[in-house]
Amino acid sequence: MASNRNLQKAHPAPKRANNVFADKQGNVVRNNNDQWQNRSNKYWNTIPKSNQLPQQNRQSSQQNRQLLQQNRQL
Repeated sequence: MASNRNLQKAHPAPKRANNVFADKQGNVVRNNNDQWQNRSNKYWNTIPKSNQLPQQNRQSSQQNRQLLQQNRQL
């Protein structure tokens, strides 16, 4: 694969929290001190708790479980 020639393997940053998540659409979020934040325009913005609906949390949890299962199969 010639297109992958310049890609480097990702490594976790040493001595830093592993709390950043990304989806297929490129949305990036992190959990910082029990607050969810999204990345936009080079800044982290706190997501209001009113936007964190229980239904969304259930869907996210289900998606996370599916991703974990897929990764275990690799």
